[in-house]
Amino acid sequence: MPSRPLRRLRRKTSRKTLKVAGGNARRKARRDAVHALNSLISDLGLPLPKLGKRVDMKVLAKILRVMSKRCQDGTECARLGAALKGYTGHGGQLPEGMEFRDEEGLVDTDSKGVQDACVVPSHKFLVLSFRLKSKAFMLTFNSRDLKVDDWEHFVEHIRRVARRFGARAWSACLEESENASEATDTAAVFHTHAYFFWTDGVGLQLCNLEPLIFQGIRPRVDVCTIRSPDFAAGAPRREVLHGLWYVSVSKKGTRHTDTNYKPWTHYKPSVQWLTALWDGQKLSHDEYLLLSAQFRSGHSKRKRDVLEVKREEYAAAVERHVDAERSALDSANPLLPLRTIADIDAFVSAFHVQTRRKPILVLVGGTNSGKSILAADVLRRICRVVGCHAYLEVTVEGDGALDLSKFDHRLHSGVLFDGVGDVATLWRHREVLQGRPKVTCGGRSATMVYAYPYTLARRAVIATLDLTALNLHMLRTNHWLKEPSNVCLVRLSEPAWIASTPGSVSVTSEESRTSIVAAWTTEEVANFFSQQDASGVATTLQGNSVNGRDLLAFTSWMDLKDGLHMTPFAAKKVMRLRDAFLSGLAEAF
Repeated sequence: MPSRPLRRLRRKTSRKTLKVAGGNARRKARRDAVHALNSLISDLGLPLPKLGKRVDMKVLAKILRVMSKRCQDGTECARLGAALKGYTGHGGQLPEGMEFRDEEGLVDTDSKGVQDACVVPSHKFLVLSFRLKSKAFMLTFNSRDLKVDDWEHFVEHIRRVARRFGARAWSACLEESENASEATDTAAVFHTHAYFFWTDGVGLQLCNLEPLIFQGIRPRVDVCTIRSPDFAAGAPRREVLHGLWYVSVSKKGTRHTDTNYKPWTHYKPSVQWLTALWDGQKLSHDEYLLLSAQFRSGHSKRKRDVLEVKREEYAAAVERHVDAERSALDSANPLLPLRTIADIDAFVSAFHVQTRRKPILVLVGGTNSGKSILAADVLRRICRVVGCHAYLEVTVEGDGALDLSKFDHRLHSGVLFDGVGDVATLWRHREVLQGRPKVTCGGRSATMVYAYPYTLARRAVIATLDLTALNLHMLRTNHWLKEPSNVCLVRLSEPAWIASTPGSVSVTSEESRTSIVAAWTTEEVANFFSQQDASGVATTLQGNSVNGRDLLAFTSWMDLKDGLHMTPFAAKKVMRLRDAFLSGLAEAF
């Protein structure tokens, strides 16, 4: 009987072979998903690195975060979702803190995020949730519902959290949000801080912030991310103590503080923490000095720094206040146009040419005649000639020395010596004021510690004097001061601005001279006669309180003889000098 042909038996497929085939299919699906993701990056034109066969988690995290903001179109969102589902559905790993859920899409865990807060509302691919795992962090509670009266409840809440989760140290504070209060211009706005620290090597691990919420306020979490292998808690002790001290120390706006880990008792703060707070303007000068004294060493240097800063801040505040008041005054009461004075025009024109010296401009006039305003206008005109943008104003009054320590020829077109109280001051400093091209040293003393160099070469010098200034007669008797090439003298007998009809200053009118005398005070009357070489008469008139109107009321020298008991010679001299000025035969000063 013929034998039956042998039938080749099919070898059974082993489980290992099936596993390898399945792995290849999953690997191919992951690669297709990565290719789809790379294609989407190219179509969007994003300058992002492409993913290779071995997916780099850092690169993938960057790609997903950028594309979550760029994929706003429905088609793009669908392509991104399909690529992520294909990648994660076939064994693809996502960066730490991210997972893909079929019902929600991609979930992104961020230590500073809020659970279920969408990064891009148009799709679900990157949704922020929360996972806290740390041994040291700070909580910040911001809400307009917080009040100062909530402090006791807040501290008790922080104590409960520390006891419940085994925190070794904690600090808490309640502060006024100064910027928020200024912006709203309403009632004060407050916020609170809390800092926790664990030394058990475990710390705190939470999937959400529910246990930390205070009165419905979800806190912001700032985690200490620095790692230290030498410290059991996993965070460097210095950084943690800095955080505890920062919360517990009293700063600007701080109303209440509390801690179970007190500085100087449980640890020694660093002086760098203190200076960093002051440099960041989180401490007032007084608070800084109070804390600085606790560090002791180096306190004197820190105190000097505070005094220097306060001095500069005050000077800047004065300038801001003056500028604001000047602007408000100019807006409410604009200045009238100034008169045209030939001598002043000639003074300004002298700066268009190179000369070895320049005259100084001296403005003499009564009160409220506009001397300072006119001088400032002249210096602004000279600014345009010499290419500067400012000028220096120095109030002299009774000072015999001229303070030019702030004068800078690179910035200032000249200097205005306002209210010079003695003409002799100009005479004593004539070699400096005439503007020769030389270097001058100011502030000289025995030690020369405060000496400074300056020069007035091709820079304007203007001095204003009122009618009570001493030695006004030197302007017409001193050989240097009366020389027009040295001093350009302008006498203002009426306001420097144009009140009604344009015109130049004139002192020839007897009516104008009578009004000038009528405005004289007792001191100005005495000063007038002193400058006319009649000091004895001046003393008698001042002793009897004779003002300008009284002087005009005298009709003959007999009135002075009988009323003031003057000698006939002195009485006649008073009348002669008065009438000479009213008729224009004598200068006022």
